[in-house]
Amino acid sequence: MAESPRISPIYPPDWDADVYDALSVIPHARDNVLATFKPGTPGILGTNLLCTQLRHPALAKAFLAFNAHHFYASTLEARVREILILRIGCCCAPSTNTSRM
Repeated sequence: MAESPRISPIYPPDWDADVYDALSVIPHARDNVLATFKPGTPGILGTNLLCTQLRHPALAKAFLAFNAHHFYASTLEARVREILILRIGCCCAPSTNTSRM
């Protein structure tokens, strides 16, 4: 039995100017959601997290700006970046990330 999420995502028909402003940091993420959204579907595969973050556009914009820098403008090699992500995850919530290993 699938349960409804505690915080539901905001899908494109309900987006306002603040949401579009938040998504302007990573335009291809916005374009991906808009291209795959179909009214009446239960969710957009792989974008529920993004659409849930949009409940708080200012916070989402700051987080997306950090992600954009981290993945596109960072000078870290991909291998080092992944090790960093795993180490931070282990320090913050050992049972979460290490349970998959």
